[in-house]
Amino acid sequence: MLCPHACRNDAARICLYPALDRYGAKILPSCRAIRFEARGRVVERVICEWNQRRIALRVFILAANAFLTPVLLQRSANDRFLNGLANSSGLVGRNLMLHATNHLFIALKRTSRGSDFQMNHGLSLNDFYVYNGTKLGNIHAHPIVTHDELMAFMLQYYGGLKHLPGPLISRIASLGAFLGRSWTVFAGIVEDLPYPENRVAAKTDSDEDIVYTYGYPDELRRRAVMMRDGFKSAVEPLFDVRPLQPAGALNGSHVCGTCRFGDDPRTSVLDRDNRAHDLDNLYVLDASFFPSSGGINPSLTIVANSLRASDKIAQRL
Repeated sequence: MLCPHACRNDAARICLYPALDRYGAKILPSCRAIRFEARGRVVERVICEWNQRRIALRVFILAANAFLTPVLLQRSANDRFLNGLANSSGLVGRNLMLHATNHLFIALKRTSRGSDFQMNHGLSLNDFYVYNGTKLGNIHAHPIVTHDELMAFMLQYYGGLKHLPGPLISRIASLGAFLGRSWTVFAGIVEDLPYPENRVAAKTDSDEDIVYTYGYPDELRRRAVMMRDGFKSAVEPLFDVRPLQPAGALNGSHVCGTCRFGDDPRTSVLDRDNRAHDLDNLYVLDASFFPSSGGINPSLTIVANSLRASDKIAQRL
């Protein structure tokens, strides 16, 4: 349930509401961007559908997420950019990255009155960010929950019991007495690396649908197993550890990297200020810019980079 009080420093309270209230920003609900139109090195307008009509906008900071941003650029191909706007490198849509995740349940083997605590917030560990010389990622814990709360979450997440995968139901049921104790979910995030063959693209003969190709790298799976086994080995003297799923499930909500930034226009789409190398007035401020996925939730990095790049943009205006 969302907090009814305006006390949390989220993106809406800190950025969106002040922009709307004090700085003249506007939101166009149900507005769909179709394509950019450019001449030479200048984007002249973006064509949108809004309220059953087409309009043109003239401010060009693109942040449609790492799936949709590259597809919009691809659909904006013109005589100069035959394979998509800002795509002289051929990398728009490539280097798609998805974090690998591990979900583990842990519970103290021996409990006492003093150890039977309730954790109301999370816990984040970077002890395994680099492990035995190999880059892995972050492990974080969610608050202690009960079996009933787990089932309620799973039912909500999957949309009903009939939609729960059979193996997942079996795993939950097999936990048995383990779930009779207070337990904690630990989730591991393993850094994915950029591979040009992993990519997102506009679907042929459609102005809405996208397709993506992702070949799961063997080295990513090995690192996911390494994180799971390393964490389990470290805590097993005191805790029981049970996996909910096989190591290395992909996290589609952390997609990034499809318009990577860098100093060389031949190997990147954006410069270090997040401006397209090929254009003077187009910036990308979502997770598309990531050169690598990192080993933590990308949200704060996206925000921090957006603030940094926005200062650069303001200096040019």
